[in-house]
Amino acid sequence: MAIVQFESHARLVLEQTPVSDTNRILSAINGLQASGMTELEEGLKLGYEVAARGFKSGGANRVLLLSDGVANLGPRRPTTS
Repeated sequence: MAIVQFESHARLVLEQTPVSDTNRILSAINGLQASGMTELEEGLKLGYEVAARGFKSGGANRVLLLSDGVANLGPRRPTTS
């Protein structure tokens, strides 16, 4: 498990950590505080980068996005490639 927080910028709060290390995980979660803006795109990109580094074949690989839903920094509309 890893945690990325995104406000004005995205940052890695918790490196890949075994889910059995509940003390370290709960400490990281309890240290989260809302502030600033919501740079949703940067947070999602960093989240996928971290997930790709920790990918385990046959594992439960997931990216969960938790947000207030107000993306007010970076692109705010869907883009097409």
